[in-house]
Amino acid sequence: MGSPVGVQVPLPAPSLSSLRGQVSRCTAFWGQVWKCTTSGARFRGARFLEIPLPDDAILIKRSSELTPVETRREGLYERLLLSGADSLQQNIVLFDAREGMEVEYHPIVTGESLFIMSGVHEIVLEDRRETLTTGDMVYFPPGSEHGMKCIEAGQYLAIFAPSKAAFEK
Repeated sequence: MGSPVGVQVPLPAPSLSSLRGQVSRCTAFWGQVWKCTTSGARFRGARFLEIPLPDDAILIKRSSELTPVETRREGLYERLLLSGADSLQQNIVLFDAREGMEVEYHPIVTGESLFIMSGVHEIVLEDRRETLTTGDMVYFPPGSEHGMKCIEAGQYLAIFAPSKAAFEK
């Protein structure tokens, strides 16, 4: 575990995996430390929790070794490259989309970036539609809304930051 800098927690800094359900909102990031508002009895009285990143936090996953899992959206399959169990900083998901797959128009809580690796994808925004192809990317700030339709089967990488796990209660 890396050295905590100015930890404001009455207990030793916990591991990231032990924080699930304890962190209610991450507000800032400085270098190697997240500053998060906490909830739950474990951290009662602590206004902020500074979470040091472990020194051994380097993680390698090979998407070719992960089995695509069907999502709740027909024709959309995911491979979790970096999940909330791995990091509170970001989630990274590789999506395989079949032609005709649609993601309904929806609001988002975290920042979200999509990088198109192959295929043709139509992004639905409040006031327009944009067609993205191989090598294109789009960023959606927290609180925005969007949808998506796959015009030609392909893959895209989605990066959510901070991790959705940072907002779970």
